[in-house]
Amino acid sequence: MALNNATRRFRLLIIHGRRYQFVDRYETWVQYRSRRPLQRVDMRPLAERLTARERTSATWSADAPGSLTPTMRVVEESSLEPVEMRDMVIDHLRHAAPAWDPYAGAG
Repeated sequence: MALNNATRRFRLLIIHGRRYQFVDRYETWVQYRSRRPLQRVDMRPLAERLTARERTSATWSADAPGSLTPTMRVVEESSLEPVEMRDMVIDHLRHAAPAWDPYAGAG
């Protein structure tokens, strides 16, 4: 909650040392009225790519895009550099097709 109150962003990339977490906030699941958030993308393919790049046994997981607050996280400390991981997240968000649209079918 503290992070949600500190930013107007709907997507959060949290870096704490070598522990990483990406979250689509709840507002991206509903028909938000004051502005339209970017559509969610499926982060599960990126989680698989990140796991494949790990040089240790670190494993990434991601929730389905239809979850209330889908989260992608590394289970233990990652071997990936923060910049490398951040750049992969940005690239995935730029190129992946939208996977959840709360406005679909809403006239």
